[in-house]
Amino acid sequence: QTVTIPPTATALTLSGKYLIATAEDFFDEYDVLFIELTDGNGNQLEEIGFASNLDETPVAFDDFSLNALSPHAGQTVQLRFRAVLDASVPTSFYFDSLALTATACSP
Repeated sequence: QTVTIPPTATALTLSGKYLIATAEDFFDEYDVLFIELTDGNGNQLEEIGFASNLDETPVAFDDFSLNALSPHAGQTVQLRFRAVLDASVPTSFYFDSLALTATACSP
């Protein structure tokens, strides 16, 4: 799904809930997830978040809020969750109740 950011946007925030479950140990980073904004063609505009097996939240979903460096005013964007996992024990990244919020000034 693509979203067009208002041309008067001054800030862009992704918020929601996340849960990370892993069987990895707690000493080394083996599995990572990148949260990215892309343009309509899938080209990365910005990485707005990062998580790994070291961020495990095995019991319940936690709230998160990530601010984009650029408001991407007037652009059409997509969210991409890109995981890089090793071949050994699993890590699962779960997300719920996602909201991409643009703060905009009245014209």
